[in-house]
Formats: sequence, structure tokens, C-alpha cells
Amino acid sequence: LNHLIQDLPVHRESRPFRAHMTLARKAKYRPQICFTAISMRAKKFALVESVSLVSGVEYRLIESWELQA
Repeated sequence: LNHLIQDLPVHRESRPFRAHMTLARKAKYRPQICFTAISMRAKKFALVESVSLVSGVEYRLIESWELQA
């Protein structure tokens, strides 16, 4: 991914990539959006809270579940 955006004026993340899906960020209300279904494989599901601090964002694991095949 970094190779594809190397010539674009965007911030590149220095942390290693960890696949995730953000369902809501700084949401004040539920938007009226229709989503197209996607298919993906996962071994684990987690609920994580992001907390904005002066030093940056901290991610706190609330709960996680192992998924069965």
C-alpha cells in the first residue's frame, strides 16, 4: 500500500499494518447509509475503543472473541 501512495501528498503510517474495520469514528448519530455486503475471513473479533490523548490515540481492548471455523 505504501508503494501505491508514495507519490501522493498523504501521511503514511509507520506502524505495521493490522487488518481492521472501523464501524464508527467520532459519530454523533447513526448515518443513513446502505452498505454493500462483503466477504472476509477472520480468526478473531474484537471490540476496541479509541481514546484521544494529548500524546496521540490509545486503543483499548474492551472484549475479544475467537471465531470457530
